[in-house]
Amino acid sequence: MDRSCQGCSSGCDADRICSIPGGAGDVLGFEEFGLEMGYREPPRLTIGDRLWDGLYLDFTRIMGSRPDYADSLYELKLSYRFKHGLEIGLQTDESRTITPLAQGKLRF
Repeated sequence: MDRSCQGCSSGCDADRICSIPGGAGDVLGFEEFGLEMGYREPPRLTIGDRLWDGLYLDFTRIMGSRPDYADSLYELKLSYRFKHGLEIGLQTDESRTITPLAQGKLRF
């Protein structure tokens, strides 16, 4: 683990993604790099990059053994992000099930 990741777990609350601006994501060439840690849950690593305009590709992986409630160890998501937090796309996992995705985000 490089120095930019050290202390990430102490700076993140449960169910929150810890982004590392100017750290490992920039070094590896990804636009998004996050580590999500919840109480009594294995960490989840998320990396993502913008392909062009609003089209993004994200990969999320559970680090460690899969909990009983999790459907798969990883997810791959191709989505288009509109302005104001609206996102549509397709998502797949290790069982190769393709699921349509539509979500909105509020930031305040």
